[in-house]
Amino acid sequence: MDRDRLGRCIGVVSLLPGEGASTVALNLAASFAISGSKTLLIDADFRDRSLSRQIAPAATSGLIEALYQGPGETILFDAKTTAHLLPFASREAARDPADLLGSPAMGRLLGELKTAFPTSIVDWSALTRAVDARAVVPMLDACLIVVAY
Repeated sequence: MDRDRLGRCIGVVSLLPGEGASTVALNLAASFAISGSKTLLIDADFRDRSLSRQIAPAATSGLIEALYQGPGETILFDAKTTAHLLPFASREAARDPADLLGSPAMGRLLGELKTAFPTSIVDWSALTRAVDARAVVPMLDACLIVVAY
C-alpha cells in the first residue's frame, strides 16, 4: 500500500495523571474534524477511560472488541466534535494492557484505521502510571507529550 495514502496516527500522553492529555486529545481531534479531515479519536486509556465516559457513556463495545473482531460497529460519531470515536467500553479491567496495546492485533487495527481515517488521535494512560504508551509508540506516526507547567 502507498505510504502517502495512509492516514496519520498521533498519540497523546502525559507524564502524570491529571495533566490534561485527554482534553488535548479531544480538542485536537475536534480541530482536525472541523477543518474537514475525517478524524478518529481512540480512547486507549485502560486506567481512566475519561473520554469514553464523557463522549459515549452508554457504549457497549469499543477498543477491546475492535482488537479481536475488527472495528465494525465499535466506532461512533460524536456530533459535538464532528469526530468519530473508538471508545473504551469494557467494564472489566484488562489483565495486561501493555501486552494488548503492543500486540500484533493492535498493529493490524491501527493499520486498518489509517486506511479509513486520514487522522487518528490516540489517548493513552500517563507514562508514570503504566507502560501502555511505550508499548505502542512504535506504531504511531507522532506523539504529543502533555506536561503541566
